[in-house]
Amino acid sequence: MKKIHLLGVLLLGILLVLSACGGGASQSNGGAESNDDNSSTNKNKYVLKAVHGYSTNSTMHDLATWFSDEVEKRSNGRLTVEVYPNGQIVPVDQEIPAMLNGQVDITLSSSNALAAIEDGYYVLELPFLFDYDPKDVSVFLKDMRAFLSHENGGQQFASKLEKKGLIVLSNTANADPGVLWTTKKMVTNVESIKGIKTRVPGGLGIPETLKVVGASGVSIPASEQITALHQGVVDATINPVIYALDYKIPVKSGTLLPLAAYGNPLVISKAKYESLPADLQEILIEVGKDLEPYSDENVKNRYATVFDELEKSGIEVHYPTKEELEDWKTAVEPVYKWFTDKVNGGQELIDAVSKDN
Repeated sequence: MKKIHLLGVLLLGILLVLSACGGGASQSNGGAESNDDNSSTNKNKYVLKAVHGYSTNSTMHDLATWFSDEVEKRSNGRLTVEVYPNGQIVPVDQEIPAMLNGQVDITLSSSNALAAIEDGYYVLELPFLFDYDPKDVSVFLKDMRAFLSHENGGQQFASKLEKKGLIVLSNTANADPGVLWTTKKMVTNVESIKGIKTRVPGGLGIPETLKVVGASGVSIPASEQITALHQGVVDATINPVIYALDYKIPVKSGTLLPLAAYGNPLVISKAKYESLPADLQEILIEVGKDLEPYSDENVKNRYATVFDELEKSGIEVHYPTKEELEDWKTAVEPVYKWFTDKVNGGQELIDAVSKDN
């Protein structure tokens, strides 16, 4: 009986060893398969956290949700971009640091915010930089798009930002140029703007423009500008026409001068981007590129109705005469000298504007 018992124990031990060896072989095969294109590793799902400081009824939010929807569709659900509007996660002025710290992954930012880490973006705050026809926004969009695609223009920004940990996925057009809106007297010629306190979103270029024409710029966040206008903290603001209408800016008149060309790049953390599989990286680049013409068409379609909307809202619009425009251009010329003195390679950026090539 003892011999039988010992034999049974021996057989049981052999079976356990064989079973363990078989299990090890199965895991090894599974690991090898994980390197194939059809592996479970390549079917993992990824989630990116995108933020912006605009309301859900704004053009900017529409662009962000379009990007999110397209990424999910083209990746067959493997990559999701969760969009958080209205500065829900971080304040607007903390979006870039939050990306670099890994708190968020993507932001639909602004050129004046990015100028804090890449001063070349101040070029977009120069007045009369791009061709402009107040009745045909496509003139401005075409000129701006050519600059943003130029190797010495927008592509130079992208190259410098990548070295600082950010990748530009798209240079969106959220609106027309920034024009002047006032709560009191209408601004017509250069003389009429003197002494006016104007809200600006930040940056250095627009305040410099106001200074050279005898006005002043007060940096006020977008969330506080309506209150500032109501309370008389400022007498005016510089915003694109579409933005002013979307946010119902409380003003009485608007002067259609292209005082700034706001840019709104869609930017992703380089570290997060490089952590994704190559095919998902390609999808992000592809959708980002497609977002540009989508944003341009969005602005053109909306612009077709803006003047009717302005009239219905009771805002009086001034179209400067040719003589007034020439006076304005002459008056703001010192801003270009300020820019080339401040920004290394500033003249090269100005020269990259299509009408100068």
